[in-house]
Amino acid sequence: MIDIVFSNSAKGSLMQGKSRRRSPDRRDIYAFELALSVGDISEDIPGSKRQAVLEELVMVALPQEKPLAARCVAEARENLDEILTRSAQGEELRIWTSDCPDDRCGLVWLLAQLDGKERGKVWLVKLPDWVARPDNTLVRYRGWGEVEPKAWEGLSAGRQEVPAILFRACRQEWRTLQQENAPLRAVVNGTLMGVPETFYDHVLQWALDRQPEEFSVGHLLAETLSRQLGIGDGWFALRAEKLIREGTLTVVKEAPPGDILYRRIVRKT
Repeated sequence: MIDIVFSNSAKGSLMQGKSRRRSPDRRDIYAFELALSVGDISEDIPGSKRQAVLEELVMVALPQEKPLAARCVAEARENLDEILTRSAQGEELRIWTSDCPDDRCGLVWLLAQLDGKERGKVWLVKLPDWVARPDNTLVRYRGWGEVEPKAWEGLSAGRQEVPAILFRACRQEWRTLQQENAPLRAVVNGTLMGVPETFYDHVLQWALDRQPEEFSVGHLLAETLSRQLGIGDGWFALRAEKLIREGTLTVVKEAPPGDILYRRIVRKT
């Protein structure tokens, strides 16, 4: 069984979960860290445009890590080739998805790539809205990257086989999203759709209103992410940069050289 996730954090947790039962084969777990909910998606196969989007998301935190974007794109292309080849040979795929925008985009994109091709069975495991534990606690996950390693096996019981019609539907859905090519994609009332770049700004403003006169960018982002929107910190960091450029925030202390830019101290103007 080939496992597919849409973040490296989810891949790491899944590998640990598998190692609890047996030695996991790294070749059987593939991650597509592509942030497809953000930016230009006009390419069918990730290339220079996707790399440019990832570079922007990486450099807003760690400018020295710019090469990471190229590695993510190269790995995604290699992973896709291997998955298509192995699926055509009859191997089964298990895709772990959720309502997080990157997961939903990744799922629709991948099923569009598989449509019309020779393939083995494909299974979906949807992250549940909540999990009740035996110790009488309730857990709500924002994405598969938050799932503890020991929980993966139990959650896999909810898998469903992908019907042929869903591959065709996803291909059409992805083509529609590509034609629209909105700045962002979000899951709204269960539907994946393009939205304007200001879509999450009200949440960032909510977090900004809760900050003192001076604060770190990291604290602002942490407050924003506490609303459990299922979108990464990179996008909100870019929107915070816009507030700095517009003069809504003023940088009063830069981050130490080589450190993450989220450590900058800013002041409300």
